[in-house]
Amino acid sequence: MSRELVVYRAPPSRTKDIGLISSQLPQEMAKAVRRLDVAHLELLKAEGSSCAPAITRFRSKLREDWKALASIFQECRHFATDVQTLYRYFRETSYDEFREVLQEMMCTSEKVLEMLRGAKPLDACSALEMIASRYLGDPYEESEVEVYALREAQERFESAIRRIDRLCDAMEVFWRDQLALIYRIIDTREANQIGLTFNEAVDLANKWASYDGRIMAAVSTIHHICDMVVVEPHVESRVADRTDWSQQTAKDLFYQYVGNVYRKCSKNWE
Repeated sequence: MSRELVVYRAPPSRTKDIGLISSQLPQEMAKAVRRLDVAHLELLKAEGSSCAPAITRFRSKLREDWKALASIFQECRHFATDVQTLYRYFRETSYDEFREVLQEMMCTSEKVLEMLRGAKPLDACSALEMIASRYLGDPYEESEVEVYALREAQERFESAIRRIDRLCDAMEVFWRDQLALIYRIIDTREANQIGLTFNEAVDLANKWASYDGRIMAAVSTIHHICDMVVVEPHVESRVADRTDWSQQTAKDLFYQYVGNVYRKCSKNWE
């Protein structure tokens, strides 16, 4: 069956690509957990064990929320597989089969966007704020050293969460671009037209092949981070210098290990 090829001109990139996001997001999540450990210890120091159940529930909720991010990257892998199928089908199958793959890619893109809209990283900031204010009162009494230290630790945690939120926003823009690309390919007025040239199909396949290793590493790393976010720090692990706390725990050694594995995996699959 003959096909008329309609040249597709991709719009200029407006944001980070999924490869860069999949490299940065796990790093920011690990940083947020380290900072949460410090805030956790400061809250226990200021208030004692009465706040421990609330913090435990908070960490469990954070784990469930972050698991959704791993699921989003898993959907990215499914999309990458469909891109490779699209490339193979370009000259070897019927237009209807080709269009069916595009429909699957469209469904995956829409699913990812729906999942991203449901992800609300900033909720963690308000939840931790509520725990702190419940036990220490609001506003904080910054003249008290312990309360000031908690406020500082909390703000550092919130800073890491805001970076996670910005990366999720960037991912949403990226996926809106992918969905727009698919719409342009399949939204043709004439039957049997494809809004994509063979060279563009090759470029798309190569691009997603380059993402695959980093996406796979992100899925694995985020799952590890989700397991570790519920591991609570021990009060006796603190040292005199507060700035060194996060570097003195076994959890941080674990994160260093995960980071090394992540970088190795990403390099091998690029």
